[in-house]
Amino acid sequence: MDHLKRNRRQAVEDLCAYLRFPSVSAQSQHRRDLVRCAQWLVRHCKQIGLKSRLCDTEGHPIVLAS
Repeated sequence: MDHLKRNRRQAVEDLCAYLRFPSVSAQSQHRRDLVRCAQWLVRHCKQIGLKSRLCDTEGHPIVLAS
């Protein structure tokens, strides 16, 4: 709980940054935004200590993290 209290502001800022991506996958004009969002998510996962990578697919990219 203390961790959440100490890091609340950063967590909210990170969530807002993630939600700002116009990444509606059903709209083709957002293809680049989806890629940028996935790249951001990979970096964010690494920053918080997860192993992560971007995987290209025939459709939209996916992020794997553990």
